[in-house]
Amino acid sequence: MPQDPVHLLPPTEAPELPAVDADGQRVLDRMAEGSNVVVLGAPGTGKTSLALRLLAEAVAGGRDAVLLAPTRARADWLRGRAAHLLREGHGDGVVRVRTPAALALTILTTSLTMRPDPLPPPVLLAGAEEDSVLASMISTVTWPGLPTEATGSRAFRSELRNLLARAGELGVNADELADLGRRLEVPIWGPASQLLRTWDAQGRASAERRAQTRKMDTARLQDRAVEALSSWDSDVVTVPRPVPDLVLVDDYQDCTAATARLLTALATPDPDGHRAQIVVLGDPDVAVETFRGGTPSLLIAAEDHSGFGATRLQLTTCYRGNPGIAAVVADQSARVPVTGTTAHRQTTLAPQSSARLSSGGSDDERPAAAAGVEVILASSTWQEHAHVARALRLEHVHHGIAWSQMAVIARSAADAETLARDLRRRGVPLASRTPAVLLRAEPAAAALLDIGRAAIRDQLGGHGEPPQRDAAITLLTSPLVGLTTMDLRRLRRRLRQDPEATATRVSGTETWARIGADAALLALLADTEQASAFARSLDGEPLSTQADRLLTAARIIEALRAATGETPADAPRDVEALLWAAWNASDRAEVWRATALLPSASPVRSLLSEAAEHDLDVVTALFKRAEVWAERHPGQDASCFLAELDAEVLPSDSVAPQGRRPEGVAVMTPARCAGQEWELVVVAGLERDRWPDLRLRDSLTRTGLLVDAVTG
Repeated sequence: MPQDPVHLLPPTEAPELPAVDADGQRVLDRMAEGSNVVVLGAPGTGKTSLALRLLAEAVAGGRDAVLLAPTRARADWLRGRAAHLLREGHGDGVVRVRTPAALALTILTTSLTMRPDPLPPPVLLAGAEEDSVLASMISTVTWPGLPTEATGSRAFRSELRNLLARAGELGVNADELADLGRRLEVPIWGPASQLLRTWDAQGRASAERRAQTRKMDTARLQDRAVEALSSWDSDVVTVPRPVPDLVLVDDYQDCTAATARLLTALATPDPDGHRAQIVVLGDPDVAVETFRGGTPSLLIAAEDHSGFGATRLQLTTCYRGNPGIAAVVADQSARVPVTGTTAHRQTTLAPQSSARLSSGGSDDERPAAAAGVEVILASSTWQEHAHVARALRLEHVHHGIAWSQMAVIARSAADAETLARDLRRRGVPLASRTPAVLLRAEPAAAALLDIGRAAIRDQLGGHGEPPQRDAAITLLTSPLVGLTTMDLRRLRRRLRQDPEATATRVSGTETWARIGADAALLALLADTEQASAFARSLDGEPLSTQADRLLTAARIIEALRAATGETPADAPRDVEALLWAAWNASDRAEVWRATALLPSASPVRSLLSEAAEHDLDVVTALFKRAEVWAERHPGQDASCFLAELDAEVLPSDSVAPQGRRPEGVAVMTPARCAGQEWELVVVAGLERDRWPDLRLRDSLTRTGLLVDAVTG
């Protein structure tokens, strides 16, 4: 089967930072004076570029500086840009771009571990792991009026997790939550306060939980870091406080009240007079994380009420878009409720270059693309998707806009997924992405987990002993081997027809006995030499491929036996070694890699390539998850990791690094596209009663009412 040649691509060339304009220079000058600064600017005024320049110049000047972003996705993108800038300048190998939770984790870990009587480092609970911990705690609380089916559901845990997070960010303790529940007549806050008391206690040290690992969510992690900074000397920590000289925060409108309290603590001088200088940048009109506790009003509170008394400066020149887009933005911004001030909305559009990013050809050979905003009315969703696909193809073919310079924005993740499938079917290449996955529900990851579980439970047999039938069949029909039930039926028929292949050693002696087809199949899996001989005997025959896969299964079992056999009986089994033994023996990496690199000559081949690429991404995510788990739970057996994944019901994001992927159109939600820019952007489904999303959230736990009651 022909394959495209494999090209090793260098990293994408990072664009240089634009020159600082007069507004940016005022920020630099004020920062040089040592003042705390809050920078307001409309979209396209260069807030992120200015934050990167401030970071680069501070590091070049020998200062300990860190740039914070409210979400991990934005921090990952900024980290790549910052690494390029610092590599060209005065980079020192220190991670300079982080999330507020990551900075808090560093502070709290230092406080707990660097003392005469060290304590275990804390663990950040997020996503699937947080949901699993919460599920085990809900059953210990009585929920009057709610059936067990409701309290055990994923939706209930999601609402309750949101309530606990908002309570932590607002500084509401268990007694205050119960009191508010009585006064506002919200009965569920009563039992929720019991859970809140346990949830809060997880992050605090006590005599009875001294050796216990402290697990907490992002809000409580940041508050515990604030407490650690205030009690640093009384805790007899043997190292100085890990407080940077300069803390920059991009997209501050999406940060939470817990982050504001952390910044206030960092800006407070310690006994030696050292404090962090704070510079925050943002736009209250473009907040996209309010449903997760993001508070746009923090930008205004930073000037007077937050504790670090910042000076407000504004960026007034817009470097993105054109007059048509600017007019639409100004019109829509006027409809957005005002948070503090509207002065930052008044911008001047900078002169724009007519140069366009293209995938080939010169601009002179192509007609100029239409500028501004175009409205397309469709009579149905199907017609709307057809219009979107046609518009994207026309822009690429006629105007040379690269696929990577196009994006489609949909209201929700479900809408984005549906639209992405339709665009792919209509011939539009999509940007590769690794969405959050439920590992145990992914066939590629489930195959590794199942065979690893069988090895731990001694279901693969010992030396010369066949594996248990159920474990063997599960392995043979898994993606690691790839046999179908029809393949197994044909192999059994062949084994019944071949007397030599259906003979096996009994109890290690030289006596040979006749056995059934299933037993013969298991016997081949127990001995790689017999499996290899069986594969050689079928070389060139129709069953040769199936026999080779049977040999692969035998090698996987042999590798897992060796991995478990090398571990002493009383020692925990290493989950990374166990998973790697199975994966390495399966040789799926090369097979799926070859499939993923197949030329997309047909829709079927394209789907096969995408499926293989997805499976490789899932396996990478599984190994990264196992690595993180092993670091957090040293000395624990691999069975604990498998049990944790079995209990998960929420998809988990992968923190595994990704290489450069083929270019394509990005299809995403507004929250994911914040801070990015493209040549062509399509906003799909812009209809009444769909944008904005006015669905009532947390209708059972009334989290919104709690926020209103506390903030007024």
